[in-house]
Amino acid sequence: MNWDCHLALIHLDDQALFISAFEHIRFSHPQPITFEYRMRKYSNDWRWILDHAVPLHDNKGEFCGYIGSAIDITERKQAEAEFRIAAAAFESQEAMVITDTETVILRVNKTFCDTTGYSVEELVGKK
Repeated sequence: MNWDCHLALIHLDDQALFISAFEHIRFSHPQPITFEYRMRKYSNDWRWILDHAVPLHDNKGEFCGYIGSAIDITERKQAEAEFRIAAAAFESQEAMVITDTETVILRVNKTFCDTTGYSVEELVGKK
């Protein structure tokens, strides 16, 4: 693998992690490793990659390369970010209640409890 060409595709903020991960399994701890980083696609956008690498050694125990897989996890990372935003919004200063289609309460935030005087336990599962 031409490391310079490959490294040029890795996001600048993730290059140190990328180098460190592969050096770690090559020199320090020759065990499989899994890590995440951003990589530029041909269309020039950034994609999140979940990389699983296993070091290979010859019959003398000498390092001779890596084998592994790289999976695009961009959609998962975007969903996680949206979830964090939704969770932060839910815990805002506004009273919020989430119900199902039958108006059964699924979740309330702290502000809702403070405003109404009811506890979470008293509300969840009720209409």
